[in-house]
Amino acid sequence: MEINLTNKTVFKDSVHMFRDAVDPIVAQKILLQLGIDYSLKHFEPKQKLDSDIFTYNFEQLMTLNNDIKTYVYSDDFHKLVSGQTGIEVSKTVCCWASAYSKGHYLTPHTDAVKDRKVAYIFYFNKEWRPHWGGNIAFEKDDHWIMIPPMHGSMMLFDVRDSKNRHMVTPVWSDETRYAITGWLV
Repeated sequence: MEINLTNKTVFKDSVHMFRDAVDPIVAQKILLQLGIDYSLKHFEPKQKLDSDIFTYNFEQLMTLNNDIKTYVYSDDFHKLVSGQTGIEVSKTVCCWASAYSKGHYLTPHTDAVKDRKVAYIFYFNKEWRPHWGGNIAFEKDDHWIMIPPMHGSMMLFDVRDSKNRHMVTPVWSDETRYAITGWLV
């Protein structure tokens, strides 16, 4: 699998977005597979990850099996992330898919757990509209920077030392927004 790095935006301290990172044909195949898994209820509803830290309400697929999963565990991906973020990573510690539907959200939190250094997110959602919700938002000073999920895009962000506190805004649409995400050390 190849990642397109030509359309990069840096939003704040170590938050990188790559539009059209995944080839459109590959992105469409992944979206179709996630949609099939979701319709067949291979996703499990989740309510809380840790009641003392943050809550979430979305559906999660832990048995993801496709080319993107193989890629995020590869040395090629580790080199790409290290080169783009300037943070040396050598191992992927998690890869799973999420499905955010109407009413789903993720409350403000950081991903600073154990040795995590960088979080990655690949978005799969055809023609998503920002006003539908499901946007990732990063805290900056006294406000939030909201970034809509763009089909086939990849996001990388530094999670060391509780950097990049973020959330996912509630979904208001009847559509489902999918992502494949995880962390690197």
